[in-house]
Amino acid sequence: MARPRDEDVRVPILTAAFSCVGRKGVSGLSVREVARLTGLSTGSVTHHFPTRRDLLHSAIDFGFERLVPELGALEPGTGLGVLLEHYDLSDAARRSWWRFVFALMFEAESSPDIATRLEQGCQVGMDRWRTVLEQERELGRVREDVDVGEAARTLVAVGNGVILAQLIMSADAGSAVADLAGAVHSLRPHPEPAAR
Repeated sequence: MARPRDEDVRVPILTAAFSCVGRKGVSGLSVREVARLTGLSTGSVTHHFPTRRDLLHSAIDFGFERLVPELGALEPGTGLGVLLEHYDLSDAARRSWWRFVFALMFEAESSPDIATRLEQGCQVGMDRWRTVLEQERELGRVREDVDVGEAARTLVAVGNGVILAQLIMSADAGSAVADLAGAVHSLRPHPEPAAR
């Protein structure tokens, strides 16, 4: 029988960490629970992540590096749709990731290392919004007078509100994401008045 690649073992462990932290907070992250969720032994989990802190840090890094949409390889003009989809929590894996992120926010107050990792991850998200807005501007779909850096910060904040609405208030994913799309739409060029 072929031995699984490290990546094939690590990814389920990391996504199980999302689930544990999302449901029980950082203090609820347990190697035993991660092992149970993945069907692995605790020894397999600790082989890949020797401490709970290693597991937590790796899960944060994995989530921001791999789960936040990568835009570089996309066709120009398609990044906005991909980015908006990231805020649609009808997908269970995406919902688990965002529960994890919001649970970490509470921990960040008392944990500088988590606060730093979250700040770096948020910067990745903001950079991706900035990239999309710059692409949209090049395509003539964002007004020239829009400060894309400020708009990116605003859209991240609106996006976080969209996530909270879905997690806490059970808002419909489609209508919640439509609110974010509406915020993007406000950056569009104004139509020229019809000639008389």
